[in-house]
Amino acid sequence: MNQKKTLLVASLATLVTFSLRSTESVNKLEKYKEFLQEGTAQCIDLSHWIVPPKSRYETFKKTFENFELNNGKIVVELGATRSFVDGKYQGCLSTNPKYWEPNNPVMWDWGAGSFTRIAAECLCHLNPEFHSVDISSQAVSISKTMTSEFTHIMHFHRCSSVDFLKQWDSQRKIDLIYLDTGGMDEYTCKLQLLEAKIIIERDLLAPNGMILIDDVKNATPRRLHGETSDLGKSKYSIPYLLENGFKIVSDEYQVILAKK
Repeated sequence: MNQKKTLLVASLATLVTFSLRSTESVNKLEKYKEFLQEGTAQCIDLSHWIVPPKSRYETFKKTFENFELNNGKIVVELGATRSFVDGKYQGCLSTNPKYWEPNNPVMWDWGAGSFTRIAAECLCHLNPEFHSVDISSQAVSISKTMTSEFTHIMHFHRCSSVDFLKQWDSQRKIDLIYLDTGGMDEYTCKLQLLEAKIIIERDLLAPNGMILIDDVKNATPRRLHGETSDLGKSKYSIPYLLENGFKIVSDEYQVILAKK
């Protein structure tokens, strides 16, 4: 009986330890909650939604939790952070590091989400491989500066997202794929569909992995170009993913998908 009790106590202690450890990425994210909420609100046309979609904070939280609970190893970001500061401040899109204020998040580009920095900071204790991909040398330069504290996990690739996905070793499954290439236009819609097709055809996502897509509920293309779809730049990719073995885990400003 004593041996059984000892084993039970040890098991509970292990469970509690893992439970506490599994929330570390979310604990780190908490200090950016209000910034993410306010930044996302800049992108949402509230008049269109009966129930406004939740902010990037909610979907970052869910994907980071999933990554940690499933012992994730590899993050791939398609489309790096492109500015040190928000568009309302001097230095937007500038590569001059004088505009980077690592200790003053008020200045950061929350309208775009700042995923490169946030994911690197929140997941660094797990020592993952973080691959950030962008065709722009300026974007790569900016993101390298923003993540200089986390160089031990960062891998930057200046190439197209399509080339990167085609060349990735398909035996090394990806635990979190962040789709954020291009702008809010038809070209980007078709590019994201191509990215989704390569991910599926080459079976790149881990069994418990997630695809996180930014700007799905961004109303800009609908207003400016007569767009009628409610899926923003994902109007082709999300239906394709749903038709090919994926399900929606979270449907907010961003959308999270996972394998069925």
